[in-house]
Amino acid sequence: MSFSDLENGFVLRQEEIGRSYENRAMKGFSLRNPAKSLPWIVIDCGIHSREFISHATCRNLLINLAECAANDASCSGDFESFYEFNWYIMPNLNPDGYEYNWTTDRMWRKNRTPTEGRKPSLKLETWRKDSQIVSKQ
Repeated sequence: MSFSDLENGFVLRQEEIGRSYENRAMKGFSLRNPAKSLPWIVIDCGIHSREFISHATCRNLLINLAECAANDASCSGDFESFYEFNWYIMPNLNPDGYEYNWTTDRMWRKNRTPTEGRKPSLKLETWRKDSQIVSKQ
């Protein structure tokens, strides 16, 4: 998907950057000015599937940047430096964990890629109990 009607030569494009372990699309959005060689700002969100504010923040930033590019008048205040960079935003880097979080385990945080001899992406939690280090699987 490409929107070339943005101000100052900026182009917004949605791209599939890959597939997850469970074959879900991993999408990213580039907002760039192809006529200029600008430095990139890369923002990834949704790495931890249960931290929903990350997904929402990324989407909100993408909307604000697209509005800024489409309407030069809205590029003030916090977005003054918008035109000095190309932007790449990935709102959900963990689509498998996100889906699993909503359908199976509300506290799931990791992705769903299996690891040798263990549950998918099991995180070993370690904490201090009575001055001894305890590891729990």
